[in-house]
Amino acid sequence: MAASLAVLAVERRQTLAGHLATANAGALARESQTRTPTDVVLGAQLALAAWRADPDQPQARTALAAAAGSLGTADAELANVSPEPVTALAAAGDTAVAVAAPHPVLITAVSGPEPGRTELTDLGPDHQLAISPDGRQLADVPPDFSAVHIRDLDAPAQVRTLPSAAAQVGGPRFSPGGERLMWLEVDAAGVLSLVVWDLRSNARVPHGLGPFAPDLEAAWLTPDPNLLLVRDHGPTDPGITTTTENSRLTLRSLADGSVQELPAGSSVVRGGAAVASCTPAGNDELELTVAPVGSSEAPVHTGLRSSTNCNRLLTAGGDFAISQSDSGDLRRDAVRVVDLRDGTAHDVDLVQGMVEDHPATSGLTAMASINVAGPPGEPVVLAAHHGAVLRFATRHDLDDTEINGLVLRSTVSDDGRYLVSHVDDGVAVHDAGSGALLAQLPGVAPDTSLLSVGSGLVVARPEQASWTLTRYELPSLRTITSYRLPTSADPLPTSPQPFMGQLVAVDQNTPPDGPLVSLSDGVLSALDPQTGQLLAPGTTLGTGRERLWYQIAPNMIARPAHDGHAVLVGPDGGLQLWDATSGVLLRTIPTGYRPLEGLDRWVMPSFAIEPTGRQMAVLTPERTIEFWDLDTGARIGPVLPAPNAQRLGGFAADGHLVVVGTAQPYGTELRLVDLDGYREAGVVLREGNFDSLTLDGTAAKLGSTLYTNRSDLVPLTAAGWRDRICSVLDRPCAPRSSPCCRPAPAPPLRARRDREDAVTATVRDPQLLAAGMLRVWVGGEVAGAAFLVGPGLVATAASVLADADAGATVWLDFPLLRDADDAPLRVAARVEIRPAGPDGPVLLRLADALPWDVRMPPLRRVDRAADRTFMVLGFPEGLTDGLWSTGRIGPDRQLHRAPANR
Repeated sequence: MAASLAVLAVERRQTLAGHLATANAGALARESQTRTPTDVVLGAQLALAAWRADPDQPQARTALAAAAGSLGTADAELANVSPEPVTALAAAGDTAVAVAAPHPVLITAVSGPEPGRTELTDLGPDHQLAISPDGRQLADVPPDFSAVHIRDLDAPAQVRTLPSAAAQVGGPRFSPGGERLMWLEVDAAGVLSLVVWDLRSNARVPHGLGPFAPDLEAAWLTPDPNLLLVRDHGPTDPGITTTTENSRLTLRSLADGSVQELPAGSSVVRGGAAVASCTPAGNDELELTVAPVGSSEAPVHTGLRSSTNCNRLLTAGGDFAISQSDSGDLRRDAVRVVDLRDGTAHDVDLVQGMVEDHPATSGLTAMASINVAGPPGEPVVLAAHHGAVLRFATRHDLDDTEINGLVLRSTVSDDGRYLVSHVDDGVAVHDAGSGALLAQLPGVAPDTSLLSVGSGLVVARPEQASWTLTRYELPSLRTITSYRLPTSADPLPTSPQPFMGQLVAVDQNTPPDGPLVSLSDGVLSALDPQTGQLLAPGTTLGTGRERLWYQIAPNMIARPAHDGHAVLVGPDGGLQLWDATSGVLLRTIPTGYRPLEGLDRWVMPSFAIEPTGRQMAVLTPERTIEFWDLDTGARIGPVLPAPNAQRLGGFAADGHLVVVGTAQPYGTELRLVDLDGYREAGVVLREGNFDSLTLDGTAAKLGSTLYTNRSDLVPLTAAGWRDRICSVLDRPCAPRSSPCCRPAPAPPLRARRDREDAVTATVRDPQLLAAGMLRVWVGGEVAGAAFLVGPGLVATAASVLADADAGATVWLDFPLLRDADDAPLRVAARVEIRPAGPDGPVLLRLADALPWDVRMPPLRRVDRAADRTFMVLGFPEGLTDGLWSTGRIGPDRQLHRAPANR
């Protein structure tokens, strides 16, 4: 009786713990969705915490999907740049300077895998800064305007002061080539003059330009050493080269001071190398003209989608224009980055809120906090995000192609690397990142051919009265196999449009070693997928009007894990399960659709078959979802309401049904259903039109928007959402510590009193173990375990630190703490307790503060430990997730692992 009550108590405790975890997950998920609009990183961390608390909680999964989608094309977070918000970003070459209190921070190798960060401790947020065009030098003027300093950013601590006898100096700026530096001086009488300094000869450059009027706003050196751009008669707009009604831009000679006035509304770009002007082009578009200064180069013309004036769209350095593309989705702001040197355009999805609504008079918000860096042709966009900097990768969106009145857009390959699109007389493959054309295939007319894009390209072309199926390799478009599909004795003319002629249905989800099931000209066939040879005689379906149905409206899905089986839509709306190899109709699942009758004529049932081939989901005309057992033909499970559903998209890799619907106020809703309990398993909201799932079911393909020819892969599994977040946050999953990738919770520890030789567990609550156990990393690899034994003190074995003797870096983390989002802990000192050889104990004193929720586990003295059994969690070399081991304690109190471990 007592034992039964104890078991019942344990079960109730576990049930209560599960309810608490679910409630905690829901609260964290709601907080994540509340925080994400203002702090996408915090929102992502909260979503991760919610999902870790209960991986099956629908709201937690929805929050995780939303957090992953809200990151746009961000590919890195430079965390903890400053304790205070970053207020401005200066960028040139592959270098950036983040302006923040208490000191600006130098960021090097911005586009690389490991950007460097150096705090410029001699500078403050109020210093005037100028970075050279190559990103190698930095000039500054302190808030008291007392001097001009310059430093080589390869050695930022070495600062030179340039000579000046003026009372005040300011406005440092490099020439477009970086060989000269200019600044303005004000003498004791208040006279304003220009200084030009040659950095190669380290000398002042004489010029014939006299004093400036007090209304001078800014000046720029140009590629021509005798010409200077000057803006005056206007207020200063910090960080942006403004053009206002009461300002003018002039070109002045440094030889004699002569003035040439430039057209009104002109803006200085490329650091003084060019002047830009905008003219309206209609439909909220502008034509931007960039004219080089002091050069015979032809102007560069490019279009910008904006209703604002040009100067509000320029980055602080003036090398790029950033305009809205109007293709952002529910959680992202899409912009187009135009390189003003050559007019090339790149597209990027920023975090929502970094761009204002399109009609806003000020265009982009926080313009000083958005900049572009990276090598030529491969720009990255930097955006300040509180005390961090987010880096966004750019891509090249293709323009829509219109052929014979059809607007055709691209489709992304399953790995996301390539875009496949129609061109005038064929198909083209572009690199999804750079937009570079990789290959073309002529003779594939969009109005007569059918395309399917997965890991490769499948093209169905009409030839006489039949279809030829050809598989191509991506990106080379090399032919893999090609064969003609079967037809009936009296074939119809072919047509790629339903109900217009002979159409073909081929399910590309067929495994490579299984038969390919096709329905062509009303003939159901099982084919060898490599040669196209019939594996059995084809079956001609129907007669008369019914036969015509199968010829002009084939709709079929191959049954997974059942070679040669397929479900196809009959003319009465029933879903017919066929064995194509034997030509036998196994059973028919009735539906409420009548595609040959009534007002809903030609409306097809939407259905999907789960990966084992046992269950089929059907979307009814009443917008509910039914589930059927294909082995018995019986309906199973509840009927689920799906008021927003448009169709069933298939099954994700984790077995969840994907229900495609409309999202308000716009966009696509991918609602996931768990067939284990026939319950919701999360919702993915994105802009774009659903196209298909990848063949492995890990992602959905969302087609283009109204304005850009973009095709996205959207992760559909929790692992995909987690990995997307972890790829951005400054906490990579492996081999370093990360809250994204904690190992699975340890099995529950319990006191074992049933064996006399067992040591009573010191820790009965696994959370106590989690709060005191650390994982040791040496040289970026897992080396072993450690335990917290005192304030800032950790105990481990000398053998764990063997590689550290050769100079490898040592740091630690808490792998079992679900919410330990802190950075890895560094080691300040190492103390050997006694010289006991390579397996002796070692104390490590930590250099970093411990997270708030860690604690030293309670310890217990055991006098007679020899030969007793134990169970312990450790982290042997290379096992990031750890290993539970059992064994016996030896006479020297060393642990001897048993042959069988858990």
